[in-house]
Amino acid sequence: MSQEQPAEKKNRFQISREVQEEFVNSVAENMLALAETAGKWQKPWTADSPMGMPFCATTGREYGGANMVKLMLTSIVNGYNEDRWMTFKQLQQFQGNNPELEMKIRKGAKGVKLLRPEEITFIVKEDGKWEFLSDKRIKELTALKDQGEEVPDVQRMTLFYPFTVFNASQVEGFPQKEGQTKGMTEIERNEFVERFIACSGVPV
Repeated sequence: MSQEQPAEKKNRFQISREVQEEFVNSVAENMLALAETAGKWQKPWTADSPMGMPFCATTGREYGGANMVKLMLTSIVNGYNEDRWMTFKQLQQFQGNNPELEMKIRKGAKGVKLLRPEEITFIVKEDGKWEFLSDKRIKELTALKDQGEEVPDVQRMTLFYPFTVFNASQVEGFPQKEGQTKGMTEIERNEFVERFIACSGVPV
């Protein structure tokens, strides 16, 4: 009788690589979806409620880089008229701070996976294995090097891990945004486009 072999546990590098591949593929799918509807697409927001850069609804911080591009494309493809996004945990915190509101993610709503960068620091030991370093260990090695001691080279690498966010329009009972009383001026639209290009990292 054969026994199933336990699945091999993935290391953090495999996870990071797969997360990045999935992210790139999802962006490509959104772009293909837009290409297929070229000439038929209608803007999902009104001139009186202009959609700006995607930002976190609870912290007010704008998303940048590839995450910004992913959220902008997702908004266009899905017809979202909101530029506010949040994780499920952030929604829970917002609910806790506003107990008078009844909020919940709409049934069947799917979140968007984004990338969270994490820098790791390590040395390669004599046997070829990697030793991940804590801040304390980094300081110790730096002190030894300053004293003239021979220490391994400290190396750094950025890995990526996923986190999921939901658009405010997917949350039932989420309060409306204040201050949306007029459309963008030509100057504001130009500034918006310039910021979008800058954050996307695409040379123009």
